[in-house]
Amino acid sequence: MALEEPALPAVPEYPSRSPWNSEIEGTRERFLRELGDYSGWKPMGEKQGVKLWRKYDDVESANPSNPAFPSLTFVLLHRRITVSCRTSFHAPDVEIQRLVLADPIPCVRGETIVKNASPYAMPGMRKLWDPRTELGCMLQRFSRNEVLFYAVTKGKRFIASPRDIVGVQKDYVEEDGSCMIVQKSVETDVAPEQSGMRRATLDLSGWHFQPQGEDLKVTYIFRIGLGGMIPNAIVSMATTETPLCTGRARDTFYEYGHAPYIRHTPDEPSTIFQKETFESPPVREYQCTVTTGQQVGETFEIAYDSRRMYKPEGGVQVAVKGEGLQAVDDGKGTVRVQTTASGKTATIVLTPR
Repeated sequence: MALEEPALPAVPEYPSRSPWNSEIEGTRERFLRELGDYSGWKPMGEKQGVKLWRKYDDVESANPSNPAFPSLTFVLLHRRITVSCRTSFHAPDVEIQRLVLADPIPCVRGETIVKNASPYAMPGMRKLWDPRTELGCMLQRFSRNEVLFYAVTKGKRFIASPRDIVGVQKDYVEEDGSCMIVQKSVETDVAPEQSGMRRATLDLSGWHFQPQGEDLKVTYIFRIGLGGMIPNAIVSMATTETPLCTGRARDTFYEYGHAPYIRHTPDEPSTIFQKETFESPPVREYQCTVTTGQQVGETFEIAYDSRRMYKPEGGVQVAVKGEGLQAVDDGKGTVRVQTTASGKTATIVLTPR
């Protein structure tokens, strides 16, 4: 049965930490280490305004059941052999010096500068700039910044079948004004394996948005285990094309501006943010569904792009479907939303004026 996004994905105990919070926090720490340390990264030059690197991990041990690690190399006293993770290896008369990961797909990194951009304006409208993406949906929402997601990447005809991913995403806003989006695969009964799909293992996906004056430095670090035999064409594409997403996201921003988004506030309100959707240009319809909390009169703001996205029409039309909310557009790029009753579910809709 195909997985579909629930109409109201927020969990009953919202806001809360996900069952995989410790895993995603560990992934965040790893991402921060990679951001600050270029040792081991091999430069691949610059393409389309994006600086590229790759890195093959060399680890002392790995979990043989983890599909992110399709093969292991045993470095012996006199020779080196490679075996599948699922191969039984028994050699009592051989002394193993160390165990080395031999994954054909390296960790990749892309960096670019986006002119006149804020951290919150990137990197929406993924299908416009990521040719790998087939679909994506939210399965559960634990808080404003932590969700369980399901995604499908396109296959290559006669070369590789489509891959799907189940993972946790968590967004972070740092004290220095930078933002991060971190993702990692997890195992859950909420998303059983799908017919015709091979499940990939997302070891690390991290976006970092660092303000530099009026501009924004964007860094993307990505590591995935695709599972199964990997044709050289797929390895090459994953190595060179994946980090170029930073440049394509930059160019999409230059052409269209940014999709509407909920402005960040330091505190978690009682309002339950269920989900946001945006239909890319030319439609440009944004929807934000919430369930109002106990604190009647709470407010939040939706920022929209009046300089590019909605400039041709001179702004947006705002509508509220349901009860418990009122929304007012200031005509300058902000829709202010206020709750008027508790326990109501409603959707704010923004369309071109």
